[in-house]
Amino acid sequence: MIDSVWEDRPLPPSEKVFILDEKYAGESVQSKYDRIAAAMPKDADMLLVTTLDDIAWFLNLRGKDIQFNPIFISFLIFHRDGTCDLFIDEAKVVEVHEYLASIKVTVHPYSKIRNYLE
Repeated sequence: MIDSVWEDRPLPPSEKVFILDEKYAGESVQSKYDRIAAAMPKDADMLLVTTLDDIAWFLNLRGKDIQFNPIFISFLIFHRDGTCDLFIDEAKVVEVHEYLASIKVTVHPYSKIRNYLE
C-alpha cells in the first residue's frame, strides 16, 4: 500500500556482504548450527530468523546496508538438519557464494520469503 503513495522511494541498499573470519567471530558456523539445533523444541523442524544482527551472527557474515551497523537486509530459515535458506538480494552474495555453499546455505531472492512461508 505504501508503494502506491511513496513516489520517490530510494532503491534498497545493494552493498556486498563479506565473511567475518572465525578468529573475530569467535565460533564456527557449524558450532552455532549445533547449539541452535539442540536448543530448538523437539517438535520444531525449522527456525525463522528475522533480526538482522542475529542473521549476521549466525552466518559469520557482515554487511553495510545500514550506516554504522554491520548488517544486511535478509531473512534466514534454519533447518534442524543443519541447512539454511537465506532470502537476500542475490547480487549481495555473489562474492561469498562458495562460502555459503560450504556452510549449507541456499540463497533465494529476498522477495520470495512470503511464498516460501506459505
